[in-house]
Amino acid sequence: MMEKKYNIKTKLFIVMIFTMIFSIMALGQFVSASEVYTSLSAPSTSVVNSGGSVTFTITYTGAYSIMIGPGSIVTNGFTATKTVTGTGNTRTITLSNVQGISGSKTISITGGTAISDTGALSYAVTSTAFTLQEAAPQDTTRPVLSISGPSSSTVKVGGTITYTLNYSDNVGIASIMTGPGAIVT
Repeated sequence: MMEKKYNIKTKLFIVMIFTMIFSIMALGQFVSASEVYTSLSAPSTSVVNSGGSVTFTITYTGAYSIMIGPGSIVTNGFTATKTVTGTGNTRTITLSNVQGISGSKTISITGGTAISDTGALSYAVTSTAFTLQEAAPQDTTRPVLSISGPSSSTVKVGGTITYTLNYSDNVGIASIMTGPGAIVT
C-alpha cells in the first residue's frame, strides 16, 4: 500500500475546504428557514370621526406561534384604545376612541409578533391610510349678550346714542338676526 504524504499547505487547504462546505450547509439551512408572512388589511372605513372606531384584520402565513397584543400596535399621529381579538392565523385589531388632529393616519404592527417553526420572526408592517376628521365642538352654552352704553347721558332731539352689543358663545357666533330698525355694524 502506498502512503501519500501531504505537506502543511495541502492540509490547510483541505481544512479550509471542509470548513467552507460545512459553513455553506449551515447557511443553507438558515436561508431556507420558512418565513412568516404578515398581511394587514385596509382600514374598515376610509374616514374616521374623532372619537370613532376603525378595525383592521391581520393574517399570518407560516406562523407557528402568534404573540400580537395592544403593545404591538403603533398609532402613527393619533391615539386610540387598542384591542386584539381572534384566534388562529387571523386576528382583528380594533381602535376605538380615535383622537388626534385631522389628516391621513396609519398604524404599524411591530416585527416579531409571530414566529415560524424554524425560528423566523415576522416583519413589521404598516397599514394603508385612513382620514381622521376632527368633530366640531359641541354647542353646550347659550349665547350671551352684553350691552354697554349709552354713549352719552344726554341727547338732543335728532341726536345719536350708541350702544355696544357683545355676543359670545363657546363655539362662536355664526350670525346675528336683528329686528326691524336695528342697525348692526
